[in-house]
Amino acid sequence: MACSLSDLFGCKCGIKTWNFARQVWRHSAAASVLLFTIAGIIVVLVSVRNRSPILEKDTSHGILPAIWRGAAALVIAPMAAMFLRRAGSAYLRDVATFLAVAWLGEFANCGVLFFLHHGFGAGPILLFLQFAGTAGNCCSICLLYKLQIDLILGLKKSILIPLGVKQVIRSLRVVALMFFLCLPFMVLANVGRLPLGQAHWSLLLLTILLVMSQVVHIALAMRSLRKVVRLATFAAREVSGIEAARQQQGLRTIWQQYFRLAGTWPLCILVQLLFAVLKGWVWPIPADIRIRIAEAMGSSTPFIEENMLMAIYQVAVCLLAVWSSDGFQGSLASSESKACAEFDRQKKWESSIQAYCLDGDKGWQDKVEELGHRGFTLAALLEFYCRLGKDVMTHFDPARHTTNDVVRQAIIPLSFESKDALAVQMMQGVPTRPSKMITHNWGNLFADLVAVIIADALGEFCYSKIAKLLSRDPQKIIDWLAESGQLHSTVWVCAFSVNQHLGICDRNMGNGKDTVTQLAYPLCTCQSPKFMNDSEPCRTDGNSVSCEMNKFDDMMAWLAATDKQFYQVIAVDREFVLFSRAWCVAEIAEAFGFGMDQRLILASAEHLERHKPKLKGMRVQDMKASRPEDVDIILAKIPDKEAFNELLQSLIFDRLLTNWDSLDIAEKLSLAGHMARWQTVAWDIGFRTDSEAVGDQSAVDV
Repeated sequence: MACSLSDLFGCKCGIKTWNFARQVWRHSAAASVLLFTIAGIIVVLVSVRNRSPILEKDTSHGILPAIWRGAAALVIAPMAAMFLRRAGSAYLRDVATFLAVAWLGEFANCGVLFFLHHGFGAGPILLFLQFAGTAGNCCSICLLYKLQIDLILGLKKSILIPLGVKQVIRSLRVVALMFFLCLPFMVLANVGRLPLGQAHWSLLLLTILLVMSQVVHIALAMRSLRKVVRLATFAAREVSGIEAARQQQGLRTIWQQYFRLAGTWPLCILVQLLFAVLKGWVWPIPADIRIRIAEAMGSSTPFIEENMLMAIYQVAVCLLAVWSSDGFQGSLASSESKACAEFDRQKKWESSIQAYCLDGDKGWQDKVEELGHRGFTLAALLEFYCRLGKDVMTHFDPARHTTNDVVRQAIIPLSFESKDALAVQMMQGVPTRPSKMITHNWGNLFADLVAVIIADALGEFCYSKIAKLLSRDPQKIIDWLAESGQLHSTVWVCAFSVNQHLGICDRNMGNGKDTVTQLAYPLCTCQSPKFMNDSEPCRTDGNSVSCEMNKFDDMMAWLAATDKQFYQVIAVDREFVLFSRAWCVAEIAEAFGFGMDQRLILASAEHLERHKPKLKGMRVQDMKASRPEDVDIILAKIPDKEAFNELLQSLIFDRLLTNWDSLDIAEKLSLAGHMARWQTVAWDIGFRTDSEAVGDQSAVDV
């Protein structure tokens, strides 16, 4: 009896509710920020109108500081609301969090000053507001530092050289700990629960430790950035042609971020020191220093006090965070549209989960799950690849031999003794679930197939440079994969994961020949039983239960239904023949219909430009197959053909030919890091990295 996955995997049932709640939170948080701010400002203004402010010598608890804090909250509110509502990328969401916390701190501080001005004692409400305001200010500073660390982490992942990121993260943890230790003292001192004399030395010591920890953190972070700046500067000098313009754009972005950080962090420390001075926490400066300065200048009112200072500072750093994120240059709108598309995809996936049922034929389902556990690691793939041309398929030519050549003359012979899928042998018989499935064309170069898998693992958009490096220095690729933590990521490829000895090993369909030698493929003599689509036993629909070549759709659906992170990689050959292969299109359509994440890897931007006119007019209705009935079967699986055509256009063009202004700062720095990394390879092994030589890895319009 068929069994629904909603019964087998109950945890999936809450995903739809969670996604809905997350969308509601994004919209309601943005509206709440604006509504609470407007309400707070109205209350303060009414108070000012009904009660004349008493300007005493110490104005720290007057109505004017409340107005300063309220004004800061009013300025921050629309920025926080906009980012909470529209931020789609991970970095912009972090910026939205920072803005929301900064707003919360200012709003709470405004409430504290309002209550103190009206004579409320240090009750629980006041203590709560004081805690929220002080904690909001402290957390916003830590989040500001975290935004910079996010950028450095992104650079490290793209450039794949040691940047000392672990030390930077540890130093930020120390800074956060110092703020946490200061927090109770500051709260109690501000509400008068802790006499300043008792807190003086504690606050002085904690202030010194806090400033020192931030100085160390800033020094470590700037050291990491200087490494990237030097590398990117040298890289920009070495390239020419099309690559030069892109490299210069990336270099400008890195320098801009370096100067932004160089200015933000010292400002942050100086403001904190001045705040501590105004609060009377820095010995031997007297606590009433601002009043003495005002009297020396002949004024009865201090020209500056701590609330005014912090209000101006919070507005300044929020504006700086928004400006440095490049959110208003187009990335905010672009990330919102991408997030909406991703949300629609997840809704489709959730609907597919609810509708999906295990196959009623146990033998069929067992074979589906057996196939679904034939993944293999990138380490095993590279070990296999490095044997080609040596002790396996000794005449292997990476520039000419196709996947079909390698299957016939390497994969089938290597698995002759075990008579099993080579993936099982590569993983020493351990069932291995893949994290991704590769859709590819057997007529494509095998070196390009391997390059596509590696490019996806390394976050590259194109594979031509990977393919060239694979033939020159495969150890460099292994080092990159190890550094990025992807060396043991798993993948499913039909050439390795299907048992060829149960299907095609003893027959040469179409009189296939070796691409280089032009000799007919050798036939396997394993004598294993063969199971084609009509081999017995069969299901009621006539499809063979034992055949492994008719279960790709079911296996893909099962893997996607039991692993939300499972996705499809589409390996596009240099001539874009894949899109004319009916069953390759069928795999793409199946993944699209199920709501799977799909990633398309191309050779280079130049290959895309050359084929752009043809690809712009591509429609699934125009695909060809050796059997016309196959086209009808595949088209019947695509109910919304126009939506599928739009998906193909988006997969092909949107990711690779992205306008520079539509990227946020993290995405720009990531692309710049990729460019700089490839230049280091050029220096090490001496090959050209310009797009005219090997294709561009990160083509964007500049």
